[in-house]
Amino acid sequence: MPKPDTVDAYIASLEPHTAHIIEQVRDLMHAIDPEVVEAVKYGMPKFSYAGTYLFAGAWKKHLGLYPVYPADPVLEERIAPFRSGSDTVRFLYKDPIPMDLIEAIARARIAAP
Repeated sequence: MPKPDTVDAYIASLEPHTAHIIEQVRDLMHAIDPEVVEAVKYGMPKFSYAGTYLFAGAWKKHLGLYPVYPADPVLEERIAPFRSGSDTVRFLYKDPIPMDLIEAIARARIAAP
């Protein structure tokens, strides 16, 4: 099966539950900044804002966000339970996906120099 080359194709290739989560992330990214540019790179959705980007990958058991660099102490405290490597955040599907935290991460990425 060929790798998807658009976010729509990526979402269509997922199981319904994970497709719904990625659709929520996508909607959130566009709500944060309607000018966001989306693409598929490295086999997952990439959301680009003026000068920065955030990947969102739907894996078998989790949603991954990349890169999530160390944030200010208050935000980092919220992120810490989900860290899976220095620049990776993972949210397990068996738990509720914290969309408010994903929004805070995306906003921090946009605000970063």
